Amino acid sequence: MLDAISAKASSVNPESMRIVSRKLNMVGDSGFPVADKPQSSWASKVRGSLLATKGKALSYVAPVCIGDKVIAQLQQPEIDKCNAQWANAVVMFVLGETPTIASVLRFIAKEWSQVATPKVFLHDEGYFVIRFCSLEDRNSILYAGPEYFYGKPAIIKQWSSHFSFQEEVLKVIPLWVRFPNLPLNCWGEDSLSRIGSVIGVPLFADECTTQQLRISFARILVEVDVTNPLPSSITIADPSGQEFEQVVTYDWKPDYYKKCCLVGHNCETCAKKVNNVRPPEKKIVKKWVPKNVQQASHQAMNQQQQQQQLQQTTPVGTSIVDHSDDDARWKIDARRTKHRELQQVRTTTPI
Repeated sequence: MLDAISAKASSVNPESMRIVSRKLNMVGDSGFPVADKPQSSWASKVRGSLLATKGKALSYVAPVCIGDKVIAQLQQPEIDKCNAQWANAVVMFVLGETPTIASVLRFIAKEWSQVATPKVFLHDEGYFVIRFCSLEDRNSILYAGPEYFYGKPAIIKQWSSHFSFQEEVLKVIPLWVRFPNLPLNCWGEDSLSRIGSVIGVPLFADECTTQQLRISFARILVEVDVTNPLPSSITIADPSGQEFEQVVTYDWKPDYYKKCCLVGHNCETCAKKVNNVRPPEKKIVKKWVPKNVQQASHQAMNQQQQQQQLQQTTPVGTSIVDHSDDDARWKIDARRTKHRELQQVRTTTPI
């Protein structure tokens, strides 16, 4: 008996037994029992994965504790590096519409063909960040003037590190401002800056104003807070103290209503649309219902057909007597044979 058991055990492959034992964490490669292996961390499992090779490796940096607050203290070189990465970017917001990235790329290929194709990023709040390849490309778009995205006004402004969509795009908007018949001695850089500062924050003047190629009006781009009323004229004083009124016009003047706190939204128009909307009409469901009139019409048609058949089968010299008002003893029996299916009452007349 013992010889049979030992012979059966010797027939088993020792290498397969070692693999099974290793999977069960019972023995090591040498065949001897091993101690419990320490559990690996999530970081060690992710470190060699495909996800980690596509991203950036991060490390633990101890935060700064000031009192009860735990603060993440950032470093200036890292901030400057990221600012330089987005220095050529602008922010674009289309009033009344949130287009797709594909439509924005088509618009750029059609309207901004003079610059290299930029990268377009869509934010969940509804605005786009467009990063150009160079600073010259960015400035050529900013200096071009007001943009219209397929008929709708588009707000385009330079990206900044402290950019806030709710505070800037929805309230502070760059507008092109014109000063008709402005004296030519007031077209200097410092003079235009002082004049534009009465309205908002002046950014730059267009090419025709800078080179004085057009003398009918001066045109500058000014960041204006649209929550306040836009002036239609301003007061300018020359070095001698003499004052004069200067008319101010705008290439595009946005609508801002404090009730809704939105740019390009008209509460009165929306209220009229809501009032003019008709209540939904009840859907009429047509249903077929048999009527007595239809039955009567069918009966009349049957009687007319019967009379036509009688006229066709009546010989010459006979007249048909209508017994429709008599008792119902004379009836047409359709179950009769073919030569007796019509019963007629005829009266003969002498020849």
